[in-house]
Amino acid sequence: MSTLQICESLNHPTVYNADETPIPVNPKPPRKVAIKGKICQSKQAEDRRNITALVTIASDGKIITPLLIFPNKMDWNNKKP
Repeated sequence: MSTLQICESLNHPTVYNADETPIPVNPKPPRKVAIKGKICQSKQAEDRRNITALVTIASDGKIITPLLIFPNKMDWNNKKP
């Protein structure tokens, strides 16, 4: 099988590629500028949760609507969010 035949066989609408990307709820603060030798303090965001985006594209170029997964706390004893 040649490389061209392999590439043509991959161009099929049932072949998909998916990628997940974290989106921070509270992004890091911008960089700070300070006088040399002086201490510049900044606070870290206490809320480090992310929203996860799942993006899927078929090999024929069709884009499926992205899936957004929001953070949630689950009570595993009662199985209720």
